[in-house]
Amino acid sequence: MSSIFPDKITAMQKGGQYAATPPSHPDYEYVGYKFQKDGSQTGELTPGLPPAITYDGSYDTYTLYLYYKKSEAIAIVKHFTEDGQSLSSVFPDREVQMKEGQSLMFSPPEHAGFSYLGYKKTTTGNPPGMNKPYSSGGFGPFTYDGSFKTLYIYFIYAAKDVPGSIHIRHMVRAGPNGHFENKGETVIPVASLPAKETVHPDGSYGSVIGRSLHYSHYSDEISGGMSVAVTLQQSQPKAYVTFFYQTKADFTGDFEVLPDTINYRDTFRLVPKDFRLNGCAYQYHYYKIERNGTFTTPRVMGQTAETVYSIGNYPWIIGVGQHLVYMKIKTTCGESDWIGPKPLVVKGPATNSPPQFKIGFVHPDRPTQPVYEVVEGTVLDLMVIFDDSVPTPYDPDGDTLYFNGFDLERGTPFIQSLRSKGVHSDVGIHQITMDSVGYHSVSGTMRDEFGLTSSASTYIRVVPKIRFRSPHVRPKSSRTGRCRRRLSIAAEATALWGGPSTIAAMSGRTAVRYIPTGQAKISSCKCRCTFTIPSV
Repeated sequence: MSSIFPDKITAMQKGGQYAATPPSHPDYEYVGYKFQKDGSQTGELTPGLPPAITYDGSYDTYTLYLYYKKSEAIAIVKHFTEDGQSLSSVFPDREVQMKEGQSLMFSPPEHAGFSYLGYKKTTTGNPPGMNKPYSSGGFGPFTYDGSFKTLYIYFIYAAKDVPGSIHIRHMVRAGPNGHFENKGETVIPVASLPAKETVHPDGSYGSVIGRSLHYSHYSDEISGGMSVAVTLQQSQPKAYVTFFYQTKADFTGDFEVLPDTINYRDTFRLVPKDFRLNGCAYQYHYYKIERNGTFTTPRVMGQTAETVYSIGNYPWIIGVGQHLVYMKIKTTCGESDWIGPKPLVVKGPATNSPPQFKIGFVHPDRPTQPVYEVVEGTVLDLMVIFDDSVPTPYDPDGDTLYFNGFDLERGTPFIQSLRSKGVHSDVGIHQITMDSVGYHSVSGTMRDEFGLTSSASTYIRVVPKIRFRSPHVRPKSSRTGRCRRRLSIAAEATALWGGPSTIAAMSGRTAVRYIPTGQAKISSCKCRCTFTIPSV
């Protein structure tokens, strides 16, 4: 719909507040919105106006989608007596949808007890008055051109002087505990006797809960059913019909958000007040909070019961920015409309501590144990270390944490190459083949939900594969020379293999991984010296 409502782009700055007001158009009706953060869109359409947001810097793009539907054009047709009494019991009201280019004709219906006087119409969206003069005949035919959206047509009648009549009374109460009040009466003339007529209620008065019929006066005794079959004759020329209706009771209340502006982690209260129930019995109330979504609270029992939220039980929807809070009351008469909204503005926390975390190169089967030296060709993961026993990651304030990623750009060529190596996830790079000998260091950053960041670093030393063979000494060599040679080799092996690093040695021609825990020892010193490498 960009040709009707042009798209708009606004640059956002951290801490700034941004709001959008849906534009209007005579041919379209606004119905609601969705929003999207960095490609993650809300699932359901949210009715109402989109709330203002405070940009916290945790995403790059915020997209707001406004939804509209084509406005429908309708003709509303009703029937009245000269003094404004509705004749809906005789001539039911109706609504007719109009489409552009459609040919329409509205003709007045006939009844033996009424004389048709004429009609009144408007196309302004407001109902016409009942005053004379009336337009004669019917309205139309005409071709609807789309220049207006609502057509009102009122057909006006006068009752004839006839021998019989049906008197209809509409009694309405507000809620189940309300008192009935007479909201309108209608007389249907009957031109000849005997006669049978079926009389129907008028749904515009409310929900029908019963009826009564008497042939000499109105009765307050309620019987079940909707329509009423009336039989008139010379001995009982009149009938008195009463329809009983119930409407939603006119009850309401109010509430406060205290305080209405807080720092994140502060406590706030929702305090109900000024309940006016008008005879209805209170059952419970509840709230909804809107901010980039909707959260509905559990039921609250008690007209003065406060709902208190602190950092330990914040609803998921609470964050930095403006929230809209509503309340609804449930009584024996039904539910109220949403009362509100009342604003709740949440600012960033007064104090904030940075996240604490570790990263490391780990074996895939030991993700909590970083290693710092491996042999060329080993496969490792570069990960955020998750270990509850430390704990890591950890935020002193209990904030939600987000890992921003590794700083690969400032590493060695091997570290830089990890951009296209391994399998990348939100918290690490998996299945990295350590194929570059040397020292390699890397750092990563993590932030809390308010944008405060911290860094952690690690390193790895990749050593080349080593193949070792015990030297063969010719028999003619002196025993001293032979043993010195062997002692020299043993010392060399100790220097190379001693310590905690993981190395590879040759057993025959098969490479074996050792983690030495002691010194190389000479086990024999004859023509050929041998030694052993303690391992686990």
